Amino acid sequence: MPEDKSLVVLPPKIATILMGKHKPSYVPQTDDGDSVVVINAKHVVFTGKKWDQKLYRKHSNYPGGLNEIPAWAMLEKYPERIVEIAVAGMIPKNDHKNPRLDRLKVYAEFEHPHQGQFPVPYALKEDIPEVILPKTDTVTFWDKFVDEARLPLEESEAQPQPAKK
Repeated sequence: MPEDKSLVVLPPKIATILMGKHKPSYVPQTDDGDSVVVINAKHVVFTGKKWDQKLYRKHSNYPGGLNEIPAWAMLEKYPERIVEIAVAGMIPKNDHKNPRLDRLKVYAEFEHPHQGQFPVPYALKEDIPEVILPKTDTVTFWDKFVDEARLPLEESEAQPQPAKK
């Protein structure tokens, strides 16, 4: 995870990769997504007053068994769970949810044990340097067609004008 990345931007992109929607062969009833390794989860950022107001709740199913943990305490104790819970909320609630979440690996620090699988870093659009982004002066097929239509015809290619009476 890039440092200081908001939880508004990151979980939808992770869920898209876990579901396989980024592939041209995507079919909703199959589970053909990729594995995702998220690093630096301790650098997650909330907007506004969510550090104090957001509560993570769980219940033990016994009377009075509600446990509430504020977001700041969750970050200190379990920074990985903040990202895991956010991504779990983005994945459809069906039989594919648990296998998809099993492919999500979240780590609080930069080090992770998945270097042997040669993970490919996924760059968010705002993280890509401007040199790699396509320039606005690139010419598309439509631009070439419009430019050719605007060019004046050479005399040899000029069509004869009808004679005026």
